[in-house]
Parts: sequence; C-alpha cells; structure tokens
Amino acid sequence: MFDWNTLMIGLAMGAALGIVVTLLLSRKHSGSAENVRKQLDALKTEHSRYQMSVTEHFARTSELIESLNNNYQSIEQHLKAGADALVSHDYKLSQLRQGGDVLSEEELNHLGASRDYAAQSDLDDHSRDTSRTTPNEVETTR
Repeated sequence: MFDWNTLMIGLAMGAALGIVVTLLLSRKHSGSAENVRKQLDALKTEHSRYQMSVTEHFARTSELIESLNNNYQSIEQHLKAGADALVSHDYKLSQLRQGGDVLSEEELNHLGASRDYAAQSDLDDHSRDTSRTTPNEVETTR
C-alpha cells in the first residue's frame, strides 16, 4: 500500500517546507522586533527631552519668582522710605492717636513716642468725648 520511498520523499518535502516557512516568519518577526526597538529608543529619547524641558521650566519659574520677590521688596522699601520722607511727623502722630495702624516699637521710637503709648492710647479711647461722631455714625443718622 504505502511505498516507503514515497513516504520518505513526502517527509523530506514537509521538513524542507517547514524550514522555509520558519525562516520567512523569523525574518518577518525579527524586522518587526527591530522596528519595536527603534520606536522604544525614540520614545526614550523623547521622554528624556521632555524631562529636561520640565526641569528647565521649573528652574526658570523659580528664578522668576525669586526676581518677583526681590522686586516686591524693593518696591516696599521704596514706598516706606517715601512715606518716611514725605509724611509729616505731626500727621503720623495724629493718625496714631486716632486709632490708625499700630506702629512697631521702632517706628514709635522714631516718632518720639513713649514705649507705653499703645497702652495709653487704649485708655484714651475709653476716656474720649462720646459726643463726637465718627463718619459711620454720621452716615447712619442722615
């Protein structure tokens, strides 16, 4: 029924065909693996550039914020120096007596006020003439 020669030839042809198909498929897959490696390398490079860009962005942001803070301090010092130079001594004292902003001890010394002026001004607030009206009271009585 079966001829051994035909069987051996068929087996050899099948093995040869299997080898050819395996070689073709391995070449195809090795090419796609190479493409995947190239894509991976490109993505790694792009990611490294992105990380560097983010680092540079935050470094520049930090420099700008520091510059902003320095400019703010310069403006504040300029305004304070202008206020000290341009506002009269009597006006500063009158504002303090009327309950204006609380001054620091250094500012009080600069104005020539005693160190216990703040405590004295609290007593003065209670002993003021209550017949005088404040601007808010004038508004409500109209």
